Amino acid sequence: MIRQVDFSEKNEWNAFVENHPQGQIGHLLEWSEILRTTYQIPTFNFLYAPTDNIEGVCQLAFQKSLFFGKNLISFPFLNYSGILSKSKDAQEALYEHCLKLAKKSKANYLEFRHLEKELDKNDFQSHKVTFLLSLPNTSDLLWKQLKDKVRNQIRKAEKEKLTFKELNDVGDFYKLYSRNMHSLGSPALTESYFKNSFNSFKNKARLYGVYFEDRLVASGFTLENKNKMEIPWAASDSRFYQKNINIYLYWKIIEEACHRKIKIFDFGRCSKESGTYHFKKQWGGEERTLYWYYWSESPKYVPQMTHADSFLRKCLTQTWKKLPLTVANKLNAKIIKNLPV
Repeated sequence: MIRQVDFSEKNEWNAFVENHPQGQIGHLLEWSEILRTTYQIPTFNFLYAPTDNIEGVCQLAFQKSLFFGKNLISFPFLNYSGILSKSKDAQEALYEHCLKLAKKSKANYLEFRHLEKELDKNDFQSHKVTFLLSLPNTSDLLWKQLKDKVRNQIRKAEKEKLTFKELNDVGDFYKLYSRNMHSLGSPALTESYFKNSFNSFKNKARLYGVYFEDRLVASGFTLENKNKMEIPWAASDSRFYQKNINIYLYWKIIEEACHRKIKIFDFGRCSKESGTYHFKKQWGGEERTLYWYYWSESPKYVPQMTHADSFLRKCLTQTWKKLPLTVANKLNAKIIKNLPV
């Protein structure tokens, strides 16, 4: 009933995801290939088909490190993936199959990242949220829906002679992103990860940038699936914050989404009550709690890396900030591949 599939069965797998009401871009099979190609991370692609028809799918990635132990996640570096199924029976079958793999591989914990409260399990973390903004048919209608404070910030940015355009190359985005992550004290995903993602989703991935005097000062990497646009990664130059570059970047991307008849804009995950949380909340989208389900035989291995106030996260942050940027960039590939973020 349950079998592991490889990339040769991408079309069948992805067709199931695209036709499922809860199918997210994080469920698509390309991500498994991206992780294996970029970081040589072992991945498992489980397909449940008791008959000739697919009833459920789930991808897992196996990470192993000295500090975080062994873990199986569906799916690292993404906001949501997890088990996608047509029935509770299919969901439970896939869950039990993943649980057996976790025990066999002696994983410290097993984690499924879901946008909805979909699994019949009591062990989950809900410290992350996203905001989903319903988009009207035109950006003019959206403008009228925005709060006065947001509109005023956009107007101020428009006076700063900023320019917005779509980018064709990951390189400029990555330079800004890696500097941004270093300043925040966080290891960055590698440039090859973004290149592989951008090339794997040529019809779904887009790069946007805001320029001031020919200098890229803010940039966003978006992903589209069905009628939704998500912005999982964005970066900006703190030296130009007074020019309202972040709000200008998001406004122009959302405006572009309206022009292209996208119906939902997903602001991506953030921690509750953080600065990023309040930035995203001001746009008026619906706040949605993310449900990250986990299993562990020991409570001490319940994942804490994604909690901004965890002791381990704070120690890593302070250490990373002290590293020279060139050193941090060289270490990124070795560190990030094993982080459950």
